[in-house]
Amino acid sequence: MKCRAPTWSLEAVQETRKRRPASRPSPGATCSIDQRSEQSKALQHSTHTLIFFGGIESMLSRLAAVQRVGAARALCSTLLRLLGLCTRVRRCVRVLTRADTRALPVLLHALHLAAAEEKDMPRAELVYQLLEIMERILSVAASETLESFLQFSLTFGGPEYVQALLNCTDIPSIRNNQEALGHLTRVLAALVYGNDLKMAMLADHFKPVLDFDRLDSEWSEEEFRMELFCVLCANIERNSIGGTLKDYIISLGVVRDALDYIVKHAPCVKPTLVCTDSDELKEFIARPALKYILRFLTGLATDHEPTQVSPRGP
Repeated sequence: MKCRAPTWSLEAVQETRKRRPASRPSPGATCSIDQRSEQSKALQHSTHTLIFFGGIESMLSRLAAVQRVGAARALCSTLLRLLGLCTRVRRCVRVLTRADTRALPVLLHALHLAAAEEKDMPRAELVYQLLEIMERILSVAASETLESFLQFSLTFGGPEYVQALLNCTDIPSIRNNQEALGHLTRVLAALVYGNDLKMAMLADHFKPVLDFDRLDSEWSEEEFRMELFCVLCANIERNSIGGTLKDYIISLGVVRDALDYIVKHAPCVKPTLVCTDSDELKEFIARPALKYILRFLTGLATDHEPTQVSPRGP
């Protein structure tokens, strides 16, 4: 006996759909929405307290009172975690970028103490936290007008903090961590924008590696410093504020010298086009300074027309 397939009419299908119970949201989903709502309210309340009742200022005041990080490590760690959370809320960052809050001097002083304390430690946790916090604050400040940033930069303290940041590169856990170096160089660049004295101090640190011919013969000792310069150039702000540092680097003749180096050592054009595996080309590509020159030129030229049209020397 053959089984016949059931036939369904349109009316029968519609009737079946009407009888089907409506799907209900799972209790877990409802709970999740409620939790998000409660978390949002709690965040708004906390933000209001931090901004309007001096919470941020109190944390900075307590951090400024620390004289030895080793004796108050737990306190410093807690304060930095709280400040780190503040930097994730834009309204709080606005408070931190106010000149009267004086957040940067406190954080830079704490960095100086933490770097001395964690110099020989396998993990420089406090230094890393401080760099991350300062980078977020300075990134927001550098997105404003040049005049506004220069006014804010008056609170950055003296050139000794530039040296303190450079000293952080001697900490192994910072030196060998590309992400940490990114934070450090962005903070370092922001500290010197628009300040000739600080930019000169920064340039003096890199002067030994900017003699490219000497670098080819004495490479091993200066490799990290050249690497740091490349990372710095790549992390300069791509606006008029960052342009102050790029303009200063151009004024030192660094771009001109780099182009002269390339022209001086590059093989002739025609043989290169005919034979790409020539010995002359291989020798040129193998020069230690070349890859770093191309990297920092790329960083300087990005969104900066004066570098792009920079002429060679005579």
